[in-house]
Amino acid sequence: MIIPNAIAAFGKIANPKSLAVLSQQLLEIDYHTVAINTHNSLQKCFGDYLTRIVPVLIMTN
Repeated sequence: MIIPNAIAAFGKIANPKSLAVLSQQLLEIDYHTVAINTHNSLQKCFGDYLTRIVPVLIMTN
């Protein structure tokens, strides 16, 4: 949640166009990071996410 909060804070002092550019750059960084991971490590990360996060979400709702 740190990045969305930072974007929101930045958006208050910047014009919308520069905010859009910043958001696009952050998305490109995320996509590049995912692209350089192997298929197996993506499966492992996603599996870990499902086994750790989903039960917590179920218990809190």
